[in-house]
Amino acid sequence: MKKAFQMYSKVSDEGSIIALHNVAYCYEGGFGVKKNEGKAFELYLKLAKEGYPVAEYDVGRFYSTRKGISKDEAKEFQWYIKSALAGNIFAMCNTGFCYDYGTGVERDEGEAFKWYSRAAEKGHSLAQHNLGWCYKNGEGIEKNQAEAFKWFDRAANNGYIDSQYMVGKYFYEGCGTEKDIVKAICWLNIAKERGDSYANDLLKEIISKGIKS
Repeated sequence: MKKAFQMYSKVSDEGSIIALHNVAYCYEGGFGVKKNEGKAFELYLKLAKEGYPVAEYDVGRFYSTRKGISKDEAKEFQWYIKSALAGNIFAMCNTGFCYDYGTGVERDEGEAFKWYSRAAEKGHSLAQHNLGWCYKNGEGIEKNQAEAFKWFDRAANNGYIDSQYMVGKYFYEGCGTEKDIVKAICWLNIAKERGDSYANDLLKEIISKGIKS
């Protein structure tokens, strides 16, 4: 790791944006160099101001988590949406989150739905899960349990644990899809094995009632 940091530093001195971003990442995590979140932020901000979308996302992330700087929700949102507009899927999801919860911007369920949709279509598992909730609860879009199940299913197959529980629950209830106890138990077991307590509770309920198709 120390040698990798040295190489990133050398190449960044020659003008490589990607190498400089890796240097910032090393400072953030203490990989091959003493951890220095303030230095990491300084480098991310330098790259963000030069229009590097990944660094724009990182700057938003720092303003969100207070790593080496003061928390600032307005700046968090500004950098997320800038990165999102440049095509960064992680920033798209976080922009949706900001609109969803009114973080640094006025709450707007329609905008939240729009940004979750953009990230979800590109394969972001958390955005897919959140999009499922939008359809489930009618947030920013009309309620549609079939669409909710579709997006929970995509997120579940992407390994998102909360969606694995939701898919199991939907199969158990026959909500948005045909009732299928075997598939329900399968998905709930996957979530349970990964530590989901809700999945464990629902499995106990299914067993107490007896398995019926």
